[in-house]
Amino acid sequence: MPLVPRSTTCEGCKSPRAVVKAELTCEECGYSKNVKVSDLDRLPTKWPYHHDEFMSLRRHEKCENCDDEVEEYFQHGRVPLDSLPGTYDSRVFIGGNYDYMPDLRDVKAAVHKLGGAFVPILPYDDFQIPQGQIYEWDLRLLHNCKYAIFEVTNPAGELFEIARCSEYGVTTLLVYKVRGATPAPPRARTMLLQSGSHEHRGYMDANHLRDIVDEFLRQKMPTQWKRAIELMGYHFEEYYVRHKLYLNGEAEHTYLYRGLKVDIPDFRKTEQTHDFTITSGNIIEGSLKLDGPDCASWHRDNAKSGEQAEVGLVQFDPPLEYQSSPTDYTLSLKTKHAYMLTQSELLQLPPEEADDPFLAAGFEFASRVISFPTETFRLCVEFPAGYQVNPKPAAYFGTEPRSDGLKIPPDSFSFENNIATLEVRKPRIYYKYAITWQLPEKLPEA
Repeated sequence: MPLVPRSTTCEGCKSPRAVVKAELTCEECGYSKNVKVSDLDRLPTKWPYHHDEFMSLRRHEKCENCDDEVEEYFQHGRVPLDSLPGTYDSRVFIGGNYDYMPDLRDVKAAVHKLGGAFVPILPYDDFQIPQGQIYEWDLRLLHNCKYAIFEVTNPAGELFEIARCSEYGVTTLLVYKVRGATPAPPRARTMLLQSGSHEHRGYMDANHLRDIVDEFLRQKMPTQWKRAIELMGYHFEEYYVRHKLYLNGEAEHTYLYRGLKVDIPDFRKTEQTHDFTITSGNIIEGSLKLDGPDCASWHRDNAKSGEQAEVGLVQFDPPLEYQSSPTDYTLSLKTKHAYMLTQSELLQLPPEEADDPFLAAGFEFASRVISFPTETFRLCVEFPAGYQVNPKPAAYFGTEPRSDGLKIPPDSFSFENNIATLEVRKPRIYYKYAITWQLPEKLPEA
């Protein structure tokens, strides 16, 4: 599975080129077929082959500005060594004995399964390495990757690369085939004893390998997360929070709790507490709604609720149990003036309401504290059209910024079409995740 070569820039006017045509060709017999430009991104997961070799790619590009056209040819899909894809933090070097290339491609396929958060680098398949310089260039590629995974069931030349991983600061996983609950094969076991602190795992089949690779690359305090499940007895598959802001000061808030599942036998979950508190503005009376299954109902805590708080719990009748199907429900409400829209509005806040590190620095924010285990947390803020902001993600424990709360990748942040989205995998319990933005001087003109 080779790489898809990146689009280039016009040498004349420096504008980006767009791919207008692509075709695959067999080097052995000359057979060729056209490829839809929209299908190019799918090639790495299942690159076509003919006569037992990957087909070559011929790509035609056209400058978006001056219409200059170029043709590029990638023999067997291999790209030039100066076309390194991804970023240092996302690259995963794939190494092992090239006599067992199908096993290395299984590792690469496992990385591809993570959906683009990581970029696998398999030198033999992906790059135009000069004859006689394989070892030299493998090391150069390894040095440009944050992670490395070596298939070591039958170790060979990759031992030298593994020895350099500690020197280069590469986080390394060694995998090898096993029959089941048995030790590593003798050759792999000998090599592993010499491999220092590298993580090593045995796998039984391709599915097991994918799980191991996923855990290795995406892990972020997995022990802490598993302990939280053991203590609380349940988790959510996804916790999704969306805030939609309007120029009149109103905002709509949606809280989706998907895939609630009890993880401990004999544990019965009867309720889930929720607290929606704001520090400025007010919650529009009667706006809180529950959308969920018949077994779920909302019970408001009138003593703790008011203009700036909706506190209560979702009750489950009958209770959720270990064998129960995963449960989804959604809570939604509306607010007025909960968010400041301009710097002048911020200056008008009473001192007690502006006593926040974000607000004090001229920033507004949307945040949630994670109070239960969830596989994925997504926080979205939709801004009004024309609203000039440049939002950023953040993680806090109390008021202390914490870099260990976010790890991009596998976490991600994007800002497209006026919507900022932060996605965190296995967020840390009691951490506050936020999207912050500096308030503009004025609102966009109508």
